[in-house]
Amino acid sequence: MQTDNYWLRNRRISRRSALRSAGLIGTGLAGAALIGCSSDDSDDSDDGGGGGGGGGGGSPTSTGGGVAVVTPTSVAAEGELRDGGTITVPATATPKEHDANTSLGFNVWHIIGNKAMYQSYGTGEIEPELVDSWEIADDQGLELVMHIREGVAIHDVAPFDGRNFDAEDLAHYLNRNSGLTADDEGIARGAFQRASMTAGLVRAEAVDDNNVRVTMDRPNSSFFAGLIDTRMPMFPREMVDIGFKDPMAMAGTGPYQMSVFEDGVKVEYKRFDKYFEGPAHADKIVQRVLPDRASIVSSFISGEIDYITGLQSHEIEALEGAVPDAQFFSWVAPEWGHWRPNHAIPAFADFRVRKALQLALNYDEIGNGYWGDGWGYMSSVHPEFPEGWSYEKIQQLPGYNLATKEADRAEAARLLEAAGYTNGAGISFSISAASIAQSLIDPALRIQAQLTDLFTDMSIEIRQFSDFAQYSSHQSNSEFDSVSYVITANPDAVLDATAQHHSGGSRNYGNFSNADADALIERAQVELDPAARTELLDEFQQRFVDEWQALIVHAVWPYRAMLRPDFGGWGATQGTWLGYHDGRDFAQWGRLS
Repeated sequence: MQTDNYWLRNRRISRRSALRSAGLIGTGLAGAALIGCSSDDSDDSDDGGGGGGGGGGGSPTSTGGGVAVVTPTSVAAEGELRDGGTITVPATATPKEHDANTSLGFNVWHIIGNKAMYQSYGTGEIEPELVDSWEIADDQGLELVMHIREGVAIHDVAPFDGRNFDAEDLAHYLNRNSGLTADDEGIARGAFQRASMTAGLVRAEAVDDNNVRVTMDRPNSSFFAGLIDTRMPMFPREMVDIGFKDPMAMAGTGPYQMSVFEDGVKVEYKRFDKYFEGPAHADKIVQRVLPDRASIVSSFISGEIDYITGLQSHEIEALEGAVPDAQFFSWVAPEWGHWRPNHAIPAFADFRVRKALQLALNYDEIGNGYWGDGWGYMSSVHPEFPEGWSYEKIQQLPGYNLATKEADRAEAARLLEAAGYTNGAGISFSISAASIAQSLIDPALRIQAQLTDLFTDMSIEIRQFSDFAQYSSHQSNSEFDSVSYVITANPDAVLDATAQHHSGGSRNYGNFSNADADALIERAQVELDPAARTELLDEFQQRFVDEWQALIVHAVWPYRAMLRPDFGGWGATQGTWLGYHDGRDFAQWGRLS
């Protein structure tokens, strides 16, 4: 397998990131939901440098403000895991969308399926899963061959009846993910949320039972990173004919298979003993719907659920007293919380307005107000990507720098006046947020308070959604003035920029469109030389700040979790690049003996 270009090289994280993901397991709290697009409520490197002072450069340190920091605690020996029993985890809702190619968030395939390859959460490396080897078949990067792991059984459910996952399944998945079957199925191409993960794919075809040939119309430096994305669980080809309405009709290759689906109440999965990596420890996984934060906290204290994530500082203190022998985990997450304006709104179509709002906000007040410390600064590219600007660099930029806040706010006022909105007069908008997700509501309220205090003629309303499915539809259809949300970063900087900021991006909900931005992203995608790719992304980040400001990131979230004392195996499945938990993670969890 070739590894001499960006396309195929394993992505190893820097020592600074490794320190965050290793040795963070402690029994007790002295050292310090199933996630979709957030760590608590909702719906996912090496020192490459950042061209002009980008990624790399040592661990951020806390200044009492909120620079991303994780203090390693001593590693505790978890002990042996025993087989049997049930693991119960919290969810704010049962999955609503069951088509893995089109769903917006977590779905049952994340537990009953597998990905082609997966990303090691702790090291960032690409590891084999359903695909156990891959290679470039030509010098231009226009043809690749992938080999399917042999002997991977599908759940023994009709019409699959335990057959092996094969090359036809992978080829069909790749073609469908790229939207190539959309017309035949009568589905809009735009519905295929992860088409950008396999951009450039012309066709995928099975050569024999275990080999797939992929033909590309251009090189794609992000192709294999796309296949490890947390939102890319695979399913057998028959599912398209069966349909995706009944989750009990679904069968995958994962360590657990469907057992019970009670909409709005719970989902249960039973162990699949023919799992290709060996049977999981627990007999059963239960996703229990707990619709509010108080219910999740109380259920963890009572022992009704086995872990709780998305912890705020005050919750950590409270749980320390209630469950003193709980296990605690913390690191910088791939999730980035943001405020996204709809560029179809006249005021937001003006860069001067967007830049003024970015300059005016106090990010420390937003981050510290909700998280305490442990969160990080980000502008447009996650700092943990090899090409991303570092936390330290971003902290010194106008708007993020507390030392220049007074001058930045004066500049914000000047920009608003130049745009014709003196003191905010004439600017009236709403911020949409899901009321079941306090991590989305809280920053929206802080943004509202800060801006209306600074610009007293500006009018801002908070529009709350109690139903997350309704909120997701509202966002994906761009039916908002602006929206408070969180994104789990794609496992590659170009993929993330494509989804969020390309005019054709699947998550460009705010309708940002700029020909130069598109061109830079497209050039970076076909660039296989790591240094040249980094230069392009450095230019993208600089122009994002100086010319575009498509959206405003207010914090890279910290990941914080507590586990019941007798829950083991978690430490083997965690790290900086944790996205949605998937089946391979659950297979490693169990009760401590």
